[in-house]
Amino acid sequence: MFDSQDEASGKSIPSQLTPGTRIVRAAQIESDSNASERALVPKEITSFIDYIGALYMYVNENLNRHPLSNMHWNNTISVSSGKIGPKFRKLSLKEKELLFMTGKQAVSNYYMH
Repeated sequence: MFDSQDEASGKSIPSQLTPGTRIVRAAQIESDSNASERALVPKEITSFIDYIGALYMYVNENLNRHPLSNMHWNNTISVSSGKIGPKFRKLSLKEKELLFMTGKQAVSNYYMH
């Protein structure tokens, strides 16, 4: 929403004033920190519910990461989801606190680099 367009190439240029955020698994954050990899990290599937969650994650991550340039990656704060799955539901107070703390740490890490 805050990106601008390069008129010559039509590519998106991220605004340095508005970092993006995303909530993903810690293993994915670690993999994405290596600019030469940035591949989706496998997810263990032991049930049909795990399969549906992994399918949702795969589709969502592929749609969100495909158009990103290195400038976008460098301008994105990745927050660890901890053990919270991708299913939409009401979060417990403990889960909210976990997201708050991992988000606080991710923002701190982003601005310290």
